[in-house]
Amino acid sequence: MHATFWAAVIISLGCCAFALPELEQWEEYKKIHGKSYPDPAKDAFHFAIFQQAVKRINEHNAKFQAGEVTYSKRLAVFSDLPEDQWPYRAKLTLPDNLVEHNIQKAVEGQEIPDAIDWRKLGYVTGVKNQGNCGDCYIFAAIGSLEAFSARVTGILWTLSEQNIRECYRDRDHICDGGDIGSVFTFVAQNQGGRIDPENYYPYNDNIADCKYNYDNAVNTTVRKFLSYTGEDTLKTLVGLYGPVTVIIHASNAFGEAHKEVFYDPTCTENDSGNHAVLAVGYGTDPNYGDYWIIKNSWGTTWGDEGYVKMARNRGSNCHIGKWAFIPSQ
Repeated sequence: MHATFWAAVIISLGCCAFALPELEQWEEYKKIHGKSYPDPAKDAFHFAIFQQAVKRINEHNAKFQAGEVTYSKRLAVFSDLPEDQWPYRAKLTLPDNLVEHNIQKAVEGQEIPDAIDWRKLGYVTGVKNQGNCGDCYIFAAIGSLEAFSARVTGILWTLSEQNIRECYRDRDHICDGGDIGSVFTFVAQNQGGRIDPENYYPYNDNIADCKYNYDNAVNTTVRKFLSYTGEDTLKTLVGLYGPVTVIIHASNAFGEAHKEVFYDPTCTENDSGNHAVLAVGYGTDPNYGDYWIIKNSWGTTWGDEGYVKMARNRGSNCHIGKWAFIPSQ
């Protein structure tokens, strides 16, 4: 066991701030995130990284309290890991022969709302956790398929990522990233637009043989996907159609984002897309400006119960709005 270190600091664990000695905070952190390091040397290694994270988050939150930045930070499940082990390093690719679609003619004459939150309208399932696999593109695609199916059938089904994880691709490469369009195409062409519900095909950290069951599957009616670019177009899509799958650049700062409106001035629209998420709404904060409501796939202990507000209309900050995808009939 480490020597007691009674330097009190204030950090955020969950939604509350705790003034605790660092070792007590360390034990609480491990309890919250289900971590255990029986080897004292390994525990010390992760504790040292945790201490750095505490310092980094405290310094950032002091700037937030002073009005120098637009969002707060909190410890995440990976805050005691080296940054190269954080979960957003997937390589996301764009579909072959990608076509940018034009939505303006289809929505001509329709009024786009100033703000919307599809969670309140019954089109968004609970926050999920992709674990240590780099398959965010599957989770983000399934999120928009759930909403698409709800619009068509009137029923919001929680659909199975595990169905896709185990059936659509070589299991040795499923966690290495991929392209969102191919997920929609696989469901449409290989499973007849159907996906098993999660209660029939539950998530498992392991990836085994395909167990897709046509008789249990929900018919989402998807036949293809459409791709779009630009934040104005994304607002139209989210405002009129529902949750949309988007590619972002998840910077180091994004990994520990918490409340208010996340804006990273070091992150631009030209940074590579390395994470896929679901845009479920948008609005405007009177203090911090326009934002997107983003559903992530890192569990409810990340961000604000699994969500984060990302800056909107600030030059596609962190790549948001560069590419958006929706399923279609």
